[in-house]
Amino acid sequence: MSSSSFYALIFLGLCMMSLIHADDGSFVVVRSSEEHQLKSISELHVADLISHVAGLPPVHQHTDRTHFPRSSLFSRPSANLLVSIDSVTLDILNEAPTHFFNFENDRTISLKKADYPEDAVSTATTILTGEDYTSHGIVGSSWKFSKSISVEGYSDNGNCQVAKINDRVAMNSEGGARIISLSSNRQMAAAMGIHTELAAAHPDWNAEAMYYAKKQGLVDLYSGETIKSIDEIRDFARYNGMTLKTAEGHKLASELYGIKLIPQHIQSMTRADNVHAPDMINIGISSIRQLSLRYGVGSPQVLDAIRLLDNALVELMGQLEEYYNGEITTEIINLQSSTEEHSFYTQAKQQVHLKDDAPTTTDDSDTYTQDEVSAFQTKFWVAIVLTIAIILGALALVKMDMLENSLIYRTTDGPRPIPDVQ
Repeated sequence: MSSSSFYALIFLGLCMMSLIHADDGSFVVVRSSEEHQLKSISELHVADLISHVAGLPPVHQHTDRTHFPRSSLFSRPSANLLVSIDSVTLDILNEAPTHFFNFENDRTISLKKADYPEDAVSTATTILTGEDYTSHGIVGSSWKFSKSISVEGYSDNGNCQVAKINDRVAMNSEGGARIISLSSNRQMAAAMGIHTELAAAHPDWNAEAMYYAKKQGLVDLYSGETIKSIDEIRDFARYNGMTLKTAEGHKLASELYGIKLIPQHIQSMTRADNVHAPDMINIGISSIRQLSLRYGVGSPQVLDAIRLLDNALVELMGQLEEYYNGEITTEIINLQSSTEEHSFYTQAKQQVHLKDDAPTTTDDSDTYTQDEVSAFQTKFWVAIVLTIAIILGALALVKMDMLENSLIYRTTDGPRPIPDVQ
């Protein structure tokens, strides 16, 4: 096989690999009044699925909704509950005694994720915006912008650049719809809430994002006020038979306490009568990943934490169904089975697996962009030209005569021809 053919095969292989999406056991479960036939979905289309079942305007007009649950314009839900959890697999969830996380009677939808980045915060942002990281700008929990500049996700210099579903609901309802997000991780709470600049511009809107801060406790992201102090979280944990000795335990307790507070906080917000958008309740469970890192994936501590969270969510779901008269839809998203996140330190490692256009190319695509075609043509013909040049150069050197006036005669120690004797 010639070297040109070898290079061409390598390049074609890379082009095919760029179409591959990671399959790490991620999935989506939709609980609504209607059945659906979805078997798999791209992370870029989950926003359309959520908006569809929640009775919201579509995020992308061109998305195929053939297998989405049927919906009626005259029967919209009053609220939508979105729960995300990462660093667990379906098998691990099945090991723990659960009810909310019991999917035996649910149709799980395989979530097709991009190869890069591997990060729950970035994936959650992609899911809620319907755009990949190159558009919304959240590369990971943190990332290197240059050799000397690093950026944290959802910071002043690293905020989301695209409107999320919750931003659309808040703006369309002019702050009338109630939007609550909760996570022990500040970045996840920001990802699942409304944009911080939007909240700052409209402090009177019905929006709240709760996260755990080590020295404060449960904090409101938008106002900075302490909702529940560290001591109150510890009292809550002791009351529920928990012993808090680690940071991971405090994060779990804060999520459990926050889940318990959600119905109270919803009722404390005043919803206008003319608002047609549903209330959006978003919970990003991040404590399981922290516990998995400390004790191991599927460890007894992780299984016990899943059981506690499951009980809290079952209680929450019962209260919400009663408050909204059963008019509530639910989505449960398993973001990834890996405990790794994209940070300053893991960026180089993750980029080894980076393929061109992996976040935006769908599985069923059989076409190439003009840039891909141009790149292929360039590499293919350059390989051929270089191969021909090498072959011709080698032949020229082999057949060259070492005459007295040649370059090779003057620069080598080869035998010289005997001059003619006159």
